[in-house]
Amino acid sequence: MQRPAAERKERTDVNFEPLLTAPPAILFHLAAATTALVILPIQILSSKGTVGHVWRGRAWVAAMVLTAAGSFWIRGTDGSLSWIHGLSAYTLVSLFFGLVAIRRGNLSSHRGWMTGAGIGLVIAFAFTFLPSRILGQLLGG
Repeated sequence: MQRPAAERKERTDVNFEPLLTAPPAILFHLAAATTALVILPIQILSSKGTVGHVWRGRAWVAAMVLTAAGSFWIRGTDGSLSWIHGLSAYTLVSLFFGLVAIRRGNLSSHRGWMTGAGIGLVIAFAFTFLPSRILGQLLGG
């Protein structure tokens, strides 16, 4: 037996308007971040030190640099940077030192810096679902 319409929970539809009207800087940032997020679990689960790991790693670092650097073109309504830009700066530093470490053969340091950058990506991703952000609005926030 179906409940009366007043008692049924409304189905929340996805609202694509915030994405369709987003500035190019946000779309660029979203595309780069999505690429990095797709590569990350594959990289984590794959064998380390292989040719595939190296090439996926290069692609991931490129996507991460584009994501982090691109975030600096995304500003608040008053033109200011937010605390999340500090995470972008941390990410760029982590990637730099992770690359320096692997060039020097320091696998432990490389792993630590890259893990830090990956954790930063996941934290930033979680914050994109806040109602004030485009992905949060996309999902009805």
